[in-house]
Amino acid sequence: MAWAAGMENAIGDILVFFSLRTDPIEVIAQGVDRCVKGSDIVVGVSMNCRPKWYPVLGRCFRLLFGKLIGYEVPLFATSLRVLSRRAVNAILSERHFHHNLFARIARLSLASEIFEYNSICRGTVEAHETFTQACQRAISVIVFSSTKPLRLMSFLGLVGSGFSACISSYSLLVSVLKEKVVEGWTTTVLFLSLQFFLVFLILAFHGEYIARLIEETADHKDYNVLFERHSSVMVQEERLNVCYESERIDTPSVQTGRDR
Repeated sequence: MAWAAGMENAIGDILVFFSLRTDPIEVIAQGVDRCVKGSDIVVGVSMNCRPKWYPVLGRCFRLLFGKLIGYEVPLFATSLRVLSRRAVNAILSERHFHHNLFARIARLSLASEIFEYNSICRGTVEAHETFTQACQRAISVIVFSSTKPLRLMSFLGLVGSGFSACISSYSLLVSVLKEKVVEGWTTTVLFLSLQFFLVFLILAFHGEYIARLIEETADHKDYNVLFERHSSVMVQEERLNVCYESERIDTPSVQTGRDR
């Protein structure tokens, strides 16, 4: 939430997410240099100071849910991010952009680059999140990133209703083909299977309608603005210190937000 608040109120050309607890100070200048050269998104990656369970859990999560929900954050990514004004404007245009901020940044489809560095290990205390925090974040990413898991549950509901219909048909066939059937067995199985058929079918339709409502209220844009002549965040004309021309013929590699 603090990063989202800072992003929403920042008016600079380049925005840096930086952690004093885990990141060395020199990575700020190095990340900004990479961003100026044409990378709208610079993602910090560090393999040290990681608990032993992290690589296994991270790879399993990406294997099971990565393609399903479109999770494209690198495996050993840290909280270090360097964003151009173009990337910041694209994020701010989404509703509830603070939910899973780093996952939303990764889905911008803008020019991105991985920046490998060595994070800081402070004594014996883990510099990164614990196992419980990682599990909580994984569940949050699955729930907030996509409606595909909900549609998968709807599909399972349809499968369950189909299985219940097969049980109903089986109970009728048994009562017709076999002479000795326990009294009341056919009606009991038929009643229960029909009830489960209706329950699973109703849940499947509810899940599909909920998914449609979520997609309609999410207000996701189908495009991102790659370059704009006028900034929507610069409100003080006297602070323009990049260029003073009213128009530009060339297009810079990185959108600064002050090109007027």
